[in-house]
Amino acid sequence: MKKRCISLLMVCLLCVPIAQAGFTDVPADAWYASQLDALVSRGAITGYEDGRFAPNAPITVAEYIKILVSCTMTEAAVNAFGGDGGNWSDKYIRACQSLGVLEGFDTSTDHLAKPITRNEAAWLTVAFARRNGETLAVPEGIERALRDYRSTYYTYQTAVGMAYGAGLISGYRNRTFGGEGNLRRSEAVSIITRLLDPT
Repeated sequence: MKKRCISLLMVCLLCVPIAQAGFTDVPADAWYASQLDALVSRGAITGYEDGRFAPNAPITVAEYIKILVSCTMTEAAVNAFGGDGGNWSDKYIRACQSLGVLEGFDTSTDHLAKPITRNEAAWLTVAFARRNGETLAVPEGIERALRDYRSTYYTYQTAVGMAYGAGLISGYRNRTFGGEGNLRRSEAVSIITRLLDPT
């Protein structure tokens, strides 16, 4: 009986189409699958050793910065900021600082290890977009589009408005942005894809 159950489970798993990137928890028809494949091919994002991508798990501040940097600089350029020992993210933080987009952002070790909030993701994404030469502005009527915009912490408010106005980050169906909530890994894939291809 046990062998039969295992066999049935294997058949079910084989019948589920997997995204080209090969993650066991990303079906080929997932809304972010093609975007994920593109980022994986660029070496900008990876999954876990057990083959999962964990699309609904939060992404840390350091991981988000790593993806942004990897989509902006070559691997050789990033490695030039490496050093002996230290944390895996050190070279990405130094590389990002060299681009001039982290001024005023908390890059302490403790903060980098925390899940990134949607507010912080908006701040970083807008910083990279503006560095890339994009002209961003807070759209008129933003307070009607996002009911919680006015209560957004002032440090992030303008970036949230710009990111939303440029279509980089969308709100929720209840017309809120939810800036204090954690960004999911699948959401990060979609945001950075939009940043790379603003059209």
